[in-house]
Amino acid sequence: MNDLHEDLEECAAFRSRFKIDHPELLMGSPYPEPKEWGSAEADFSWAFDYAHEEVRNRFLAIIEEALTNYDLDGVDLDFLRGPYYFKTGQREKGMPLLTDFMRKVRDAVSKVSKQKGKPLTLSVRVDPSFEACERAGLDVRTWIEEGLADLVTPMAHGRLDMNADVWEFVKVARAAGTCEIGGGIEGRTYGYGFLPDGDIGSNREPSIEILRAAAMGYYDQGAASLYLFNYYWGFAGQQSLEIQAKLQALKEIGNRQSIARKNKRYAVSIDNHPDLYGRAVSLLLQLPAPPFQRLGQQQRFTLWIGDDLDAARRHGVLEATRLRLTFGGFHTPEDAISVRLNGNIITPAPDPWRRSGILIHQAPVIRGMNEIVLELEKRAPNALRPLEIRGIEVLVNYYP
Repeated sequence: MNDLHEDLEECAAFRSRFKIDHPELLMGSPYPEPKEWGSAEADFSWAFDYAHEEVRNRFLAIIEEALTNYDLDGVDLDFLRGPYYFKTGQREKGMPLLTDFMRKVRDAVSKVSKQKGKPLTLSVRVDPSFEACERAGLDVRTWIEEGLADLVTPMAHGRLDMNADVWEFVKVARAAGTCEIGGGIEGRTYGYGFLPDGDIGSNREPSIEILRAAAMGYYDQGAASLYLFNYYWGFAGQQSLEIQAKLQALKEIGNRQSIARKNKRYAVSIDNHPDLYGRAVSLLLQLPAPPFQRLGQQQRFTLWIGDDLDAARRHGVLEATRLRLTFGGFHTPEDAISVRLNGNIITPAPDPWRRSGILIHQAPVIRGMNEIVLELEKRAPNALRPLEIRGIEVLVNYYP
């Protein structure tokens, strides 16, 4: 529904003749935040400005043409690829315009469906929280309540974020009885490496354990399906472990029961691109968090675990649930962090895999939303910089 790639000079060839001839219909200047994505020198965005009726009518016509002239099963409106639709300061005013546009799309899809005598699905991909959607100018709550889409998939932009607020969307959809909610999986992570015990880094390929965890978490929150985006696996002939993991995941994650008792790696998502689409749009990325500045300071995090852990314990198939915390700022034995998990104070131990980390074996995590509260109790007197939290993850392991 919009795309910011054209703002980059290396993607100038993507700019259509229509856009070149009608700059008055574009976002233009000043550039919508964050500026770092586009050309700082040009300060100009080639994204469409949906405040113009001509823009909205153009997209409506494209949708009607595609559904009428081709034997499609439906149409998917991707509102996340370039998540800006109105100029800065105009999004609240423009929100009703996009809702009216969605009503017209709904009517068009229903009309063609009746003409062809077959059901046509209308799906939308949007930001991972209602608040983030509204900041982009999308009143998705109203879309769900009015039944303006058959499937709504809330997910983060650009990287896999298993902390998307799927449950909040599901509650609204169930109350309205209008549509289904999907869970979104991107082909790369925000900061967790491929191997289960790999280092924290940026732009990593997800392991099979991470893909299972994302899928199970969404299913447990009520997602009816999974939406894969940028789920590529390199060039033909490559046989890396990362590619094999993604191919294996396709055989597993479409069926909740097939992953129910397989190892998983749940993670609090890391925003390695705060100047691009991270905090400016998604709002849900909890890391990086502000560093600890004083003794007694607390930091709170949440993480949804989709596994039925109580049943697994009763059946004797659960090997361990481990909470792993990774720090920056030269974490030493002289530093002391208290960990409270779901109200329980637990004693951490040094992480044998990571020098700046701690590991809690048999952590009392629960199915559903988990709350993790960290408090700085003691700090090395010769610390060179504040202590910061780099990673939070829960490893759920089953017996073979």
